[in-house]
Formats: sequence, structure tokens, C-alpha cells
Amino acid sequence: MKRQVTAVLALTAVLAACRTTTGGTSAPAPRSTTSSTHAGSSAPKVGPLGVVAVTLRGTNGSDHVSCSHIDTEFAVYPESGSIQWTASPRDTSIDVGSPQVRAPLPGVTLTPAQGILGPGQQTVIHVSGTVDAPAKQFWVWVTAPSTAGVPGRDVIFTCDGR
Repeated sequence: MKRQVTAVLALTAVLAACRTTTGGTSAPAPRSTTSSTHAGSSAPKVGPLGVVAVTLRGTNGSDHVSCSHIDTEFAVYPESGSIQWTASPRDTSIDVGSPQVRAPLPGVTLTPAQGILGPGQQTVIHVSGTVDAPAKQFWVWVTAPSTAGVPGRDVIFTCDGR
């Protein structure tokens, strides 16, 4: 057993010496992209990774709006953890479209459209503007990075009178 340990240590020393000596020109060792778990090291800082939630409850908002003059609101809050959220008006449900494929609706304004919320906090998003006919519905996507695999939620609004 003692000989095996000695052999491993000798082999480790030889390998270490080979890595540190250079003959001619050589490329530098590749840099690691992962963080170390050694004591005293600091892991890369990552933003909030909780689960985002939305509701009309507790606001003056309604999901039935005049799409020629939108004036409503809804609340955003973390269902768990903290969240760094972004909201955008869309013409499809979050389950159907992809933010890289579908463009936001240009006539709808969200105030605020992004933010950071900790546990127990919430913010009210005011929705205003217009959605062109013949649309009968539109969605506001609220997305946030999440370790739970839940990329976001949406609020569906129905245009009255269409």
C-alpha cells in the first residue's frame, strides 16, 4: 500500500513537472469556465432564480379591456425565491410562442417593464396603449430566469367589442 502511494505521488510530480516546463513555444493551458469549490474562493454571482407569478387580484386591473384604449394593470410577485423579471406584450400565449420568434406588440406599453423582486414583494404593472383589429386577445408575458424550469407566466387580456 505504501509503495502504491509513493508511486502515485511520484507520477503526480512527474506530470506536474511536464506541465510547467516548456520546450520551445506552447499554447497556454486552457482556462476553466467553471468555478472552484475550494474554501475561500468565490462562486460567480448569479441573479435571482425564483419562480415568477402574476395576478389581477389586489389591483384595479381587469382582463377585459377596450383594445382601442387599454388602461389596466396586474401584479407581479415571486412565487418562490427572488426574481429578476421582464414583461412584454405579445400576440400569443407564452406556451405557444417564443420571445426569439414573435415580436412584441408595438402599440402596448408596460410600466414598469422589468425589475427585481425579493420574497414577499410585488409590483403593479400598468398596461396601456392599443392593439390593432382584428385581434380579440393579447397576452403579457412575464419571464424570469428560474432553476425550477418555469420560464414565466402570462396574463391574457380580451378585447371588448370585437
